[in-house]
Amino acid sequence: MDPKPLEMLDAAGNPLPVFKCNVCGYEMDCATEAVGNHRNRPKPGDFSLCMKCGELFVFDEQMRLAEPTIAQLTVVPIETAAVIRRTQRMIRKERVLD
Repeated sequence: MDPKPLEMLDAAGNPLPVFKCNVCGYEMDCATEAVGNHRNRPKPGDFSLCMKCGELFVFDEQMRLAEPTIAQLTVVPIETAAVIRRTQRMIRKERVLD
């Protein structure tokens, strides 16, 4: 079996599950860092954005994407929140509407 690309694996080396955005319906099966060396893999509690509409999600314990809770959002470091907002703006500026 061919090894999966790094973008399709979580921090434990397991394949990321396919997720369908509950806002726009876009299917995702990979993840990359918004900043950094793009080699760190997601782990539970990490945030993710839909690459079509920019909706914010968080990886749960089973590495599925879920809507973040208020508690998760209130402890986001200022630097992380800035990266999220900046990346959402880029996605939404470049998106192709159906």
